[in-house]
Amino acid sequence: MASVAQLTNLRSLSLECVLTQDAMTPEVLASHGTCWARLSALTALTRLVLMLAGDYRHHGDSWAQRQREGEDHEAWCEAQEQHRTALLSALRAMPQLQDLDCPTLWLTPAELAQLAAPTGIIMGGLLQQQQQRQEPGENSSSSCSSLPPSLGWLKLYAAVSPRVLASMAVPDSLSGLCALRLRFGMSDVTPDNRLLPETVAAVGPAVQRLSAHRSGGFMYRFFTIEADGAPGLLMPRAGVAEGHAEWLGQLVGLECIRTVHLSSLALQFEDVCCLAASLGRCQVSFP
Repeated sequence: MASVAQLTNLRSLSLECVLTQDAMTPEVLASHGTCWARLSALTALTRLVLMLAGDYRHHGDSWAQRQREGEDHEAWCEAQEQHRTALLSALRAMPQLQDLDCPTLWLTPAELAQLAAPTGIIMGGLLQQQQQRQEPGENSSSSCSSLPPSLGWLKLYAAVSPRVLASMAVPDSLSGLCALRLRFGMSDVTPDNRLLPETVAAVGPAVQRLSAHRSGGFMYRFFTIEADGAPGLLMPRAGVAEGHAEWLGQLVGLECIRTVHLSSLALQFEDVCCLAASLGRCQVSFP
């Protein structure tokens, strides 16, 4: 990477790093921060592709992930934060960067807004503000964050919380927004695995974001809603008789979707009836 960093007039760069899952450790992940710091010298870049195969999952908001990692969970979170912030710092130093393709990059909407002039971004996912340090059920209402004013399209590979999508102030330039999976994580539910009221309220605006900006060449047909905030099936918010139906009906806005998969949701008969009414055109699957 040191030799690449000397090419300060470079306009386009594509890097690939392939590691098996066994080879990726917190120490290896943290060490990559040094590499990303050297990218800061490439201030003339207009296109950057980083294909980083390996275990670059985000480790902060998944209950199942915490159980798998056990005592190593904190080490993974610290290493990932070092990796993430080092890469973000390098991207901030690229005032001409327009096209960014990094499926393992995770940023908050506020951090994404700090990039100077991107027109197209492919990234792993969007984080809630301070999500890395939250406990289950902790309130994390975020102020509205504006995306870069020049952004034309944004594609997210990983599942994203509806609260993050709902919190974004979308620029007029945005023609394409692609997110194939909504996910209720630890910061979206209570300790007894019920949806928070603010999470439910965010589903409608999140779906509106996706349906209003589905051009830009994104013709996706399959959509997943998953829950990974606590053990067991996700329950409706407390005190609601109609169950998950209060937000499932909002999915009617996803007009281009033909297949919907619901994972880890506790569904009642009323929920199934709501799905039939709002997504009757779709094939719906759930455990």
